[in-house]
Amino acid sequence: MLFLNIPELLVPRPVFSTPNTLIYYLIGAYIGRHWIGVFSKKKSKTMSLLGLALIAIALASECACVAGKNGVYKEIMKVLNRIVYVLGVWWFADLIVDRIKVRPFMYHSFMIFAMHVDIGAIVSKLVYMALPKSSTFAYVSFLLTVAITLLIIEGTCMFLKKYCCRLYQILTGSRA
Repeated sequence: MLFLNIPELLVPRPVFSTPNTLIYYLIGAYIGRHWIGVFSKKKSKTMSLLGLALIAIALASECACVAGKNGVYKEIMKVLNRIVYVLGVWWFADLIVDRIKVRPFMYHSFMIFAMHVDIGAIVSKLVYMALPKSSTFAYVSFLLTVAITLLIIEGTCMFLKKYCCRLYQILTGSRA
């Protein structure tokens, strides 16, 4: 039986819970400040496939890193793996985004903005409890959390639009 500790589910996580998160934040801030033009350009299919290869390399080296001895080099490799993984996802996402029509989400962007933190916190804790505790599954849990959160918000928007039209118009500012 699954028992939920509701107050624990609603407590937000600290932003910089480990030194790694500070490193990721600083790298992202540096890229956003100085290299955004390079990263914002549309990538070719070759770059997207390179991104897929980087994802595979990062996941394979993560598995090899888990089997290795503990130490400073292992921690450095973990950080490098995550950076390579993020670059791979970033480049591979361009190939995916071109094929997905996002029009329905455009009308619900405010609802996503307003609801994603609270629903995402609860969903992430539930997903974390359901999946094995390893850094490899951290990627999977993040992607599942985003997908489930968006599905819940989209379902809520569709329900409100169909059955509580006036409330939906008030909440969205008559955008849709």
